[in-house]
Amino acid sequence: QMAVTILNDGLSRYPRVEKWRLTAAKMFFKENNPAGAFSYLEADLSSASAEYYTMKGTLARQLRRFDKAETAYSMLTQLQPNVGNWLLGYAIALDCQSKSELALQIYKMVVEKGGVSPATLNFAQRNEKIDWCLVGEPSSTEKVGDVIKNGRRGSISGDLTIHGQQGHIAYPHLAKN
Repeated sequence: QMAVTILNDGLSRYPRVEKWRLTAAKMFFKENNPAGAFSYLEADLSSASAEYYTMKGTLARQLRRFDKAETAYSMLTQLQPNVGNWLLGYAIALDCQSKSELALQIYKMVVEKGGVSPATLNFAQRNEKIDWCLVGEPSSTEKVGDVIKNGRRGSISGDLTIHGQQGHIAYPHLAKN
């Protein structure tokens, strides 16, 4: 709390100090407060770092502020044009705002430039729309699935039966489901 007060005091006097803004944003992010974190990154700094725009873009997407994510990823593509993930973030932000034609052009750039994982490349090539996603984080001590952690934030319990052949994201061609 005292650190935030000191940072706020400093930012009120020198609002363009990027390191202070990033530090405050990281503190709020650690406290699971993405809106608070993002509020420190809303300032348009003329010469901000890739770290600043990375955090701004990530938080903006999480908060569904896709216009802000678009701007952040656009800046990242200028700062680091050979990083495919920035192009992908840019395309997703455009897609989420129904700017489909421009998004498609950027997806094509992702495919041409590469620099992303094979699964990401496959996603960009197919221009997939994800309706929902289930992410599992299995825990085990002696054999797969022998530990279940209840009461975790965002937890869900249930039974899931999937027919097919299991696969791994790194080898999607081996899976059949």
